[in-house]
Amino acid sequence: MARAVKIFGDASQGSLFFEGVSIPPAPLGGIVVAIENPNRPGKIRVTRTDQFQKDGVTPRVLFKRMLPSRVRNKQNQSLISDLGFSLAQVISYINDEANRKANEIDFQKNGSVVGSGNTINFTGAGVSAITVSGDVATVNITGGGGSGNPVTSGTVTGTGNTTLRLTLQDSSNVDIDVTNLRTTTAIGSSTNYFFLNNGAQLTNNQHDKNGGVVFYGTKLKRGEEMVFAIPAEDLHVGIWNGGNSVTGVTNVNNKSNWSTKWYYDVSDDDWDAKNGTYAGTGVELNKDIVVENGTYAIRFDYDTQKLQLWEISTAYDWLLSSANVGVGSTDTYIFFSSEEGSQASTPGSLPSVSQIRASEWTLQSFVNTQAGPTIHTGVQDDDIWKSTRSMRPGMKMKTTLSGDIKLHHWSVGYGGTTGLGNGPSNPYGDATGSWRSSNSQEIRSEQNSTINNNYTAAVDTSTNLTLDLEGRNISWRYNSDNSWDLFDEDTDEVIITGDTNLDGNDMYPYLFGASTINNYTTEVPQWEWEWNQKTWFMEYRDWSSGHNGNTALNLRQNTMPLKTASESLDISNSFKTITSGTFNVTWGEKLRPGQEFIWTQLSVNNNGSTKHNMIIGVLNSDFSGYDVGFRFRRTGEFKLQADQDGGVTVQAGITTTTAGQSCRLKYDAGDNKLKLDVVRSGVRETLAVSNSALDGNPVFISMGGDSTRIPTSTTGVEVYGWECVHKGVGHYNPWNNWRIGGFPENVSGLSVGIHSTGNPLAYKADQVWRHKDGLAPGYKMHWLLPTTQINGQLGQWSSSNASSGLTNVENLDSYWDWSWQTNTSEEIDALKGFTFNTGNSNYSSTKWTDPSPGNTKFSIRYHSNNSIDIFDESNSAIIATKDAAGDGNPIYISWVAGGNTNSQAQMQDDFFGGGDVGIALTTTSV
Repeated sequence: MARAVKIFGDASQGSLFFEGVSIPPAPLGGIVVAIENPNRPGKIRVTRTDQFQKDGVTPRVLFKRMLPSRVRNKQNQSLISDLGFSLAQVISYINDEANRKANEIDFQKNGSVVGSGNTINFTGAGVSAITVSGDVATVNITGGGGSGNPVTSGTVTGTGNTTLRLTLQDSSNVDIDVTNLRTTTAIGSSTNYFFLNNGAQLTNNQHDKNGGVVFYGTKLKRGEEMVFAIPAEDLHVGIWNGGNSVTGVTNVNNKSNWSTKWYYDVSDDDWDAKNGTYAGTGVELNKDIVVENGTYAIRFDYDTQKLQLWEISTAYDWLLSSANVGVGSTDTYIFFSSEEGSQASTPGSLPSVSQIRASEWTLQSFVNTQAGPTIHTGVQDDDIWKSTRSMRPGMKMKTTLSGDIKLHHWSVGYGGTTGLGNGPSNPYGDATGSWRSSNSQEIRSEQNSTINNNYTAAVDTSTNLTLDLEGRNISWRYNSDNSWDLFDEDTDEVIITGDTNLDGNDMYPYLFGASTINNYTTEVPQWEWEWNQKTWFMEYRDWSSGHNGNTALNLRQNTMPLKTASESLDISNSFKTITSGTFNVTWGEKLRPGQEFIWTQLSVNNNGSTKHNMIIGVLNSDFSGYDVGFRFRRTGEFKLQADQDGGVTVQAGITTTTAGQSCRLKYDAGDNKLKLDVVRSGVRETLAVSNSALDGNPVFISMGGDSTRIPTSTTGVEVYGWECVHKGVGHYNPWNNWRIGGFPENVSGLSVGIHSTGNPLAYKADQVWRHKDGLAPGYKMHWLLPTTQINGQLGQWSSSNASSGLTNVENLDSYWDWSWQTNTSEEIDALKGFTFNTGNSNYSSTKWTDPSPGNTKFSIRYHSNNSIDIFDESNSAIIATKDAAGDGNPIYISWVAGGNTNSQAQMQDDFFGGGDVGIALTTTSV
């Protein structure tokens, strides 16, 4: 015998339910349609018009030829046997339930629901007249009250329209409580707001506090959020604790009647932290948060089980405040009130709630039955989930791959079909650009993406797969040039690159289930948004729920996490300006040992003649001050030691002027200290050094100070020392790091990959390095000659050379403007553009021989008169002089070896004594 099926609509959940069968709920609004089966008279066909059969045209059939006797109402009464419905009435019942609206009334006969509607049709001889005016229906019934005192008229009245008032012939009134109808007001339009005291539904968003507090008619479940726009009135939102008899504005808004409440003050444009009768309560909010309209959400956080207040703004969502305690249940109504201590003649409006949705990922399609309404209860095979937060160019999402991560796919978009209960199988095949993580934490490229086979944790140079990356920190990057990639944050390498750039607009990530995931927090990566661009960002890490100090997030209307300084800061005298000493900006690239942050100092770096507040350095752990900070006066003059308070020591005998100069914050590879250098006309000078070493991990550079102007020329982060100007065959060095043994070879704690064992920083044959600091007249570059010399060439590399593809460059001087060559006999044996000093005691037969390999100090000197020579510093003897003098501009020294340089020890011997050359005045003894 066919099973009975309860079919009923629920407007508060927006769904038509089919209980007793495996058919999932369907949306209301006429999506489901019932008719008599044209081929099987007496039986019912039920279809969904929003889903289709394989031809893509014919609506999906839910019931082909259902017997009407199977249909029951919500009270489990058979429409045929219990209520005596005909076939036509059963079909009408199904279609009526499928079109149920929030403002409908259930009609009953002898206690049994027979249907619902939002229109009452009065018929019969006793109805003499019906008029509707101002949402009030007046029904004139003759003879209904008896011959003695009949009813002459009737009206719906009372707060929330919960009283049916009948006026008798003698003008007396009979009031009938119709609260249980809940929607007697629904002759016109209505909202999803209800008065708590009597359950009456509000006809519009105006909130009359004489009716008490109101609640939104759909409960908020754990893991969901309610999204709404700020109204033009004061707003109170949270959880009510005052019972169901409190009325009047001064009582309804009184914080003593709420257990959790946030208060938006429209006159101050802020979520208010003040104390007072009508203030917020039970929430972590110690500072006003200034906003400008905007969209917000009350989130029922799944993990903490607390309510939270969030601002919702595509890629810039952020947590404003959290409740002090958990909700204490798995779902809750959210309560609202408007205005403050008084009520206008036209009561203030409540916000428009746009949706209740899952708070992090929304389910777009599924095949298998879901364990719950949000992703927190698990992911099933063939699910499609879409992030509620987007990424924009210049952002990335970071995560750590745990050993519990299960098989799933990620994508930048989706181009296939969807279905709630009948979605496609293997939908990840229609991803527009995707990658996959396996149960073994192996990553591979999928749709429209390509793996980097040079990646140090790739299986090999041809397989589309990485090694097991358990424990790795990775990021999914939407780059400022609209490209996207997957990136290893531990070794700073691209893992996978998208084949096609994105369009520069919001990208909402997709997650495709490819296995059963039971624990969202451990089996799916937990992403954290972060900056990813060579620009200044507003510092946001100094704010957290309950923060007790002012920051840019709570004081500036247009500031949100990951907003750039150019988007958020005020313009003053044509400069973007930090307007408070409590604000900081942070550069969007991380800085590692062996790198430096480069900017050009403004000639005037502060607004106001008395403002000398610029500070730049590394913020402390709570981002409220500087662990290391270097301070300047407004004219760019570096402050003396007495005025430095950021843990730095000013060096003796320095030139303190920096205006218009190239300034560098150098993360020293030797001692991990942060050093302030200035490069003037190719001459580098260290102005100050941090008192304490950093820990060797990457840092971000921040800048602050009241009225500080943002530099107009910022290069950003680069390796200091040397740059590769010609790549050898097989060159792979995305770090541009010349320091063999440095990053990433010195990274420990990673269990797989060749970053520390495969010599990724080794120099290839024909790989040419050029020093980045030019050598200016009056200065010399000096170093210790090697114990075992190489076949190599040093000098000025020609700017017309190609950047790769040249060979034998250590022997062919045609690639050099001027140069000298070395050989494995510790000799300089060939010159271009130089002439040997034949009087040098170590010269013979067109060559100079190192008198003490491993101990001889050597230099190239660029004299103040523009003459240039190479010099034996240990024996104070010129080796050779350049035939033509320099032109007064800095010269740049380049180096190449005839074979590979594979080890750190080899580099330290062969490559300028380890590469950290000395620069000194030509008159200085070294």
